[in-house]
Amino acid sequence: MPLSVLAGASQYMELIASGKVVHAGTLNGNPLVLAEAATTIDMLAHNNGSAYGEMSRLGERLRTGIESTLRERGRTLVTSGGGPVFQL
Repeated sequence: MPLSVLAGASQYMELIASGKVVHAGTLNGNPLVLAEAATTIDMLAHNNGSAYGEMSRLGERLRTGIESTLRERGRTLVTSGGGPVFQL
């Protein structure tokens, strides 16, 4: 399900909340999307956020695996980032 977040200084967000400025969108406040977002946050927070550690571990394993496989095949590359957020 699509989800986005709009955030800003309270002086500007109040203009939207009060209706003085229209912030229209197809799925704004969609109950299904908001329920999914809340569930996702709950799942990520479960067990003191252990999912983040697991994502980091698996992402790092993937990055180093790709790097070593390409180097074994004679490719030159640079990787940057860490955990689940990296690039080649």
